[in-house]
Amino acid sequence: MSGNVEVQQLPTSPFPKVDILSTFNLGMLKTIVAGQLITVKAKVTALQEPKTVQTSNRTLKMLEGQIVDTKGYSKIVFWEKFCEQIEEGITYIFQNVQVKKDAITKQL
Repeated sequence: MSGNVEVQQLPTSPFPKVDILSTFNLGMLKTIVAGQLITVKAKVTALQEPKTVQTSNRTLKMLEGQIVDTKGYSKIVFWEKFCEQIEEGITYIFQNVQVKKDAITKQL
């Protein structure tokens, strides 16, 4: 498997897109609003086993992991086809990643 990741842009968003400087790092997550799209270069670590999640409409594949850079780390969740494209130990540039609050810890 190659190190290429396909990222699709959301068709619409509830706020205007703001380009983040290429110097954005995971240590700056506290400056981001939930729902904002970011671009970050980070290494994938600590991938868990893929899971299936049942929604009201369908069954989805989900993969949880952690990403790290020189300034911090964050939990990340991959869905559907991205579960098959991500490899632990590889550094990627993630574009248009939507920042969310954790349902339990309330952290971004």
